[in-house]
Amino acid sequence: MKLIPVPMLQAHRWYVAWCRISGPSSDCGSSGQTMVTSEDQVLFYFKSSKKSNNGTDVNAGQIPQLLYKVITPESQAPPRQIEISEPVHILSKDFSRTVTKECFQSLLSLLQWSWNTFKWGVVEGQNIKNVYTYLELERLVYISKASLRLIRTYTNEIYPSQINKKILLESVHLAESIGDVRSLLKQILSDNLSISLQVKKSSKLKNTNSNLQLINDILEESHNTFVSCFHAFYPTAFLKWTCLCDLLTEIDKEGTLQSSSNSQRLLSAVLCALCAPNVRLRSTFPLLGSNVSADSSLHRGLSPSDNTGLPMMSGSDSHHYPILVEQMSYKSQMESSCSGLSWPWKEVLERLLHLVTDPVVKSLQQSKTSPLPGLTKHCCHLLARVVAELVHQCNATEDELQSGCGRILHMTPSRFTRTNQSRTWNTGNGSPDAICFQVDHSGISIAGVGVYGGIGHYEYEVELLEDQTTSVGGSDSHTHTQRWNSLEVTRGSFGPEDFAPDIIEIKFDRAVPIKENLKYAIRLRNHGGRTNNGDGGLNSVKGSDGTNFIFSTCALSFNGTTLTRGQIPVILYYSNPMEYGKTSTTKLEQQARKAALSMTNAIVRKACGLMILAREKAEEVPSAEYLSNSCMVTTLLPLVVAHISPLATSDPRSAVYILGLIYELLPHVAALNLIGGSTPTTKSISSNISGNPDSFDYRINTTSHHYTWVQSDHPYKPASVSNYRVKFPDTIKWMSLEFDPACATVQPEDTLQLYVPALGSYGGKITDSFSVEFEDGDSPPLPYWPVLHKFSGW
Repeated sequence: MKLIPVPMLQAHRWYVAWCRISGPSSDCGSSGQTMVTSEDQVLFYFKSSKKSNNGTDVNAGQIPQLLYKVITPESQAPPRQIEISEPVHILSKDFSRTVTKECFQSLLSLLQWSWNTFKWGVVEGQNIKNVYTYLELERLVYISKASLRLIRTYTNEIYPSQINKKILLESVHLAESIGDVRSLLKQILSDNLSISLQVKKSSKLKNTNSNLQLINDILEESHNTFVSCFHAFYPTAFLKWTCLCDLLTEIDKEGTLQSSSNSQRLLSAVLCALCAPNVRLRSTFPLLGSNVSADSSLHRGLSPSDNTGLPMMSGSDSHHYPILVEQMSYKSQMESSCSGLSWPWKEVLERLLHLVTDPVVKSLQQSKTSPLPGLTKHCCHLLARVVAELVHQCNATEDELQSGCGRILHMTPSRFTRTNQSRTWNTGNGSPDAICFQVDHSGISIAGVGVYGGIGHYEYEVELLEDQTTSVGGSDSHTHTQRWNSLEVTRGSFGPEDFAPDIIEIKFDRAVPIKENLKYAIRLRNHGGRTNNGDGGLNSVKGSDGTNFIFSTCALSFNGTTLTRGQIPVILYYSNPMEYGKTSTTKLEQQARKAALSMTNAIVRKACGLMILAREKAEEVPSAEYLSNSCMVTTLLPLVVAHISPLATSDPRSAVYILGLIYELLPHVAALNLIGGSTPTTKSISSNISGNPDSFDYRINTTSHHYTWVQSDHPYKPASVSNYRVKFPDTIKWMSLEFDPACATVQPEDTLQLYVPALGSYGGKITDSFSVEFEDGDSPPLPYWPVLHKFSGW
């Protein structure tokens, strides 16, 4: 027995015990074990070493025992009395984004203090005795904005909008902190501080405009934070829908838009968040007649520790964070002043259209109004996006229809009755484990599998194969006659942090539809250490949707996986049973088409009503100018007409209906164009442009053409890049490009590319009537986007 001083060993790392002995022959051990558990539950793993050149390996030889000592706090020697300095923290991403409840509470306290102090400094601190300097107010704004950005970062760190990594274990305290963040942001966005300052703007306060700018900075940052964290504030479709209904109810209670600016700002943030690409409006809004709030779960008592909150969730949501959903559902019920009132989609559509048209109506009626600029814009974009999703649903495939309406990912029960967690299954360095299966009805799509994990990191390859011998020579063919066709393959890696506690879910890049009563195989090639495995296998299991999976031993398995033991315990799949089938798909298409046409009809009717009112008020106010600058004309109508066009091209009946709506709209458009000003002839326009372009007033002309000619040198310079910039007046909204028949490029590599300014790249309006500039140099700068294809040849 030899004692060797060895430093403290680390877990899950390999070490070599190496000794050199001189002397006569000695005894040796045999039947070695790869894993030994000591009395104090320390697990030792053994394997052969390349440093051994005398025959000792994991099976036989020398070194039968290891002497060790477990260092515990009780057995540790008292530390020496040394001066302990401040700990040094490395400013890494893990350090900066380690989120705790204390982080949120500190930021919330700091934000609450800075906001309250700022409000007091702006409203009450303007007195002679208590004057807050502009610099002090700026510092408070900086503290508020910095706190909001950190809150936004922390929230998205623990509850990301797109889950592309391992899901962290939830904490009730963190979920409660998210609820506190939501309440504070709603309080800030609903504050009437900016309204009170606008009322005092005509008073003797000197810094009112500057203070309004500071307030808007905080409110804009709060808006961005609320939109960025909306998926965590309202994690289910039901909560999103009831939030929108509650805000619309509050606006109705407050009476007029001018007095509801608090609710307007919060509603603007909600509408903006609903326009995000990760929100599926078809499953969030009851667009196809389904009632999200059909159950009365809101009307019964709910506590944050009671799972009765879960029935409030829509079945189409995949709840990765059940604790967060429970807390947010409880908090929404406590904050709701409408007793869970949820409107049908038709009523919500009417109120959203009212928000779009009411500012224009008040302008035409010469009423004083100060609507929130972003509210109308976000309403228009949300309505246009709803129309776009409905039209897409009309032309989607069957799988896309089911997915758009909320397809649920199912997981089969484990095909093993018990799990061996001693991690004794050898992966075989990529040797394939495989299992055959088949289902008893159609409409099943395989999304992935679940495999066992262990200690360390693994690299895997999972493959789905189809047995083609059934159609060739029978259902139970031998190995030498079996032919397998690969349907889908995915590769990747995982570690201990990716699964809890036993099984890691591996998904294919796409769901693969399979046929009933046809044999398929899942093949796994795993590289890494030993893993857990299952025992007591079943020959069939039934999924939550009633689908029966029948398993059998696969000839492709060379690493020991069989029907009774091995790997691949569960299968992930989507279910679209044939009892829905084509009837369900056709019904969904019809409902989506009907809903899209109904929305278009409501929008066009509102637009016609606005135009009729504008014609009546044409002698009192510049109605054509008011209407042409409204979001209804500049945003909503163009987007809806663009999105609805696929219905007109795919369905003749819909085309007739849409053309009828346009036919009702065009007379009012023509009348307003005539009211807006006289219409000069094209000849006089061309003469005015060629004579003195700056003297021509384009505002009196709304129907005639505006021409601009761009002409290069003849011949143009070879091997060079020439840029031509054209600026149009503000009255030009549409552009068409026409080439002279003599236009041509000389060499095959010569091309012409058209660019348009990026959206929002210009801060102000273009004051030049128009100009054409020629520049030599590189390609257009970043604020320009290429459109159409490159032109070349004749």
